[in-house]
Amino acid sequence: MAGAAGAELGADDAIADLSRVTELRPDDAAAWNALADAHAMDGDNEQAAAAFAKAAELAPESEESLAAAGAAAFAAGDGETAISSLVGAADMVGGASSAAINLVDVYRELGRHADALAMARRILEAIPDDRLALLDVAELELEAGTPEASATAFAKLVAMSDDPAEAAATRHGLIDAQLAGGDAAAAGPQPPKR
Repeated sequence: MAGAAGAELGADDAIADLSRVTELRPDDAAAWNALADAHAMDGDNEQAAAAFAKAAELAPESEESLAAAGAAAFAAGDGETAISSLVGAADMVGGASSAAINLVDVYRELGRHADALAMARRILEAIPDDRLALLDVAELELEAGTPEASATAFAKLVAMSDDPAEAAATRHGLIDAQLAGGDAAAAGPQPPKR
């Protein structure tokens, strides 16, 4: 119990110290990032989001600051601010970046599946064998009612898989996509319905 109390005091002390640093050096983006990290580690998503936003404001050319601001805003429940920051960060780097990957997840969480699919495709343009982006595309294409595109992505995942358990799970997605597309022959024999 004393250890937990000590850890809390340590976090409070760190936040207090870093708050003083940002008061003394209000234009120091690194100090704001450190304060944001301390708030995030302490579980205060709103304060973390505010501090990351300040860091991103001070260093608008920093993809890391924008991406961190976006992730913190989403954790604090502000989806639109998260999207704005993550889009800015993803556009800076282009292709596949942590911001682009996080943006796919944020779009999916917010039910913006067309935007999630577009971002996952953008990642695949940069890294054609990105398994997570392929899985996103496969799932989102199936949800969008384009089972042929979904089956293509699932088939590529099956071919890339070295792990039998992963390949089996991916084959189920492929079969679902083939059946949704009316291609029962490609899906293979199905167990009888009970």
